[in-house]
Amino acid sequence: MSAAGTLPLPGTRSSNRLCRLTKGTKQMADFTAEQARDNLKNVYDPEIGINIVDLGLVYDVDVSDTNDVLVTMTLTSLGCPLGPVIVQEVTSAMSELPNLGDVDVKLVWSPAWSPDMMSEDARDELGIW
Repeated sequence: MSAAGTLPLPGTRSSNRLCRLTKGTKQMADFTAEQARDNLKNVYDPEIGINIVDLGLVYDVDVSDTNDVLVTMTLTSLGCPLGPVIVQEVTSAMSELPNLGDVDVKLVWSPAWSPDMMSEDARDELGIW
């Protein structure tokens, strides 16, 4: 435990993510990363018509103990003209979560997206086998 009274959360990938202790109990988020990811299934790529989760555009969803959400994702191409629209819709999709903190969408280009990242349902819908 550090002098500030915090402990690293077990199982987290980043050692700088901390959980505050309050009278012997740790503060937990009001929703899970899975619930946040489920909300992202309501965000559709406007050109393809399939949700961004099934397209394989969402790489990670992280929820902090203070209900902040970090969505790490990519787009189908670097020059995607509707990228800003998709990012805004991701932020809007999170608004339904209880006691939501800050939402940050981190666009990454590595690994590059490919059709191999799509779910089986998305492939079936697009006729890709």
